Amino acid sequence: MLDTTTGAVVRQLALPEPTWAGAISPDGSLLALEAGDAVTQVGVVTGKQITRTPLGDPDHHLYTEVTLDPTGRKLVVSSNDRFASLVEATTGKLLGKLVSTRPITTSAFSPDGNWLLTWGEGNTVQLWDLRDRQVKGAVDRAAFEAFAFSADGERFATGSEDGLVQIYDTRSVQLIARMQVSRRTVTHVEFSADGTRLVVRTEAGIATLLDVALDRHSPAELAALAAHHTRWKLRDGVLVQR
Repeated sequence: MLDTTTGAVVRQLALPEPTWAGAISPDGSLLALEAGDAVTQVGVVTGKQITRTPLGDPDHHLYTEVTLDPTGRKLVVSSNDRFASLVEATTGKLLGKLVSTRPITTSAFSPDGNWLLTWGEGNTVQLWDLRDRQVKGAVDRAAFEAFAFSADGERFATGSEDGLVQIYDTRSVQLIARMQVSRRTVTHVEFSADGTRLVVRTEAGIATLLDVALDRHSPAELAALAAHHTRWKLRDGVLVQR
């Protein structure tokens, strides 16, 4: 583990098995690691194991990612075997499996931890309601590369390989707006805290700040605004206009 400010090594953990994926808790106190067909939670300060949760058959599952929810209550371990394991982070209890029709590569929680977006082979983003662990909707589009929820969880945004950004209503999974931001791959999307802005970054290192206030603009107006927004690039540690 490294100090992100200084780059110095904070702690080294000796693990009995190879680790394929890991994540740190929102408060920085716990490290969740997938190793040996189980997810193990380790205290960052003590380096001691807190919980260990067996996930399944080690001969048949390739785990791809560990994701902790922003509230610190749940974590998900994604798998190429078309399921994700949902674990209660505070106790290590296995809550169940999210069974998909396609391999799951990555996932993202809503801020309240009740919704989960998953993506994988086949370029389908699925929306899960974790209260009943059921798929509530899916979005099909070629080459998704980024997705994120708004702070209130009412919307989510996706970014794709062709530079298109789309915003959806979470509960209905209906498309609200689509914006052609670039011709390059979108690698990151993130809402502002009030949900009125969306930061979009592309593989070219260009960042665009979009106005996505639907109470002020129609979807058509948002699309037109996206074509004229100022683009920024980090140069020598300073943001400069493109």
